Amino acid sequence: MKNIMIVEEDELERQFIKDIIKENYQRENLNVVEIQNGIDALSKARVFQPELVEMDIEVAGVNGLELQKEMLQIKPTIYTIWTSIYSNFDLLSQGLTYNIRGYLLKPYSKTQMMQHLDKFMMRKKKYTLSERYNKQFSEGINKAIQFIKKNFKQKTTIDDIANHVYLNPQYFARSLESV
Repeated sequence: MKNIMIVEEDELERQFIKDIIKENYQRENLNVVEIQNGIDALSKARVFQPELVEMDIEVAGVNGLELQKEMLQIKPTIYTIWTSIYSNFDLLSQGLTYNIRGYLLKPYSKTQMMQHLDKFMMRKKKYTLSERYNKQFSEGINKAIQFIKKNFKQKTTIDDIANHVYLNPQYFARSLESV
């Protein structure tokens, strides 16, 4: 499950973002919470552990940069999208050093928000796919090692080992070079 936190003072803005998420990412396993101010965002983040935070830079109770620094203390891998009615590029450049992944100047369109949300969703999918691949690769290597241990006294070729783990021999040999 992906935890998403919307930190925005304006109720209509929060609802707009939540509707975009609901309408366009139904297949994702998402848990979305809405927060009205920075102080509540910090306390909720400690429990909720959001993977994505969409926040207004000037959210009530705290500066967006300070809030982001605190969020990173709670969850260092947090993916943050900032929104603002101000085009404060100094603050934005500072934010980039604190894992700010997107910036939208208000008013923004549904399409603009979706572009940023798509980047987050694809990032998570790529990570999941590579994680799954690494697990399968590790299992294949472990099976190969067990096969070699079991048959070390016999003449064993790369073809024999690759066949045992159901891989093409050339692919298996190249995979071993990268280990």
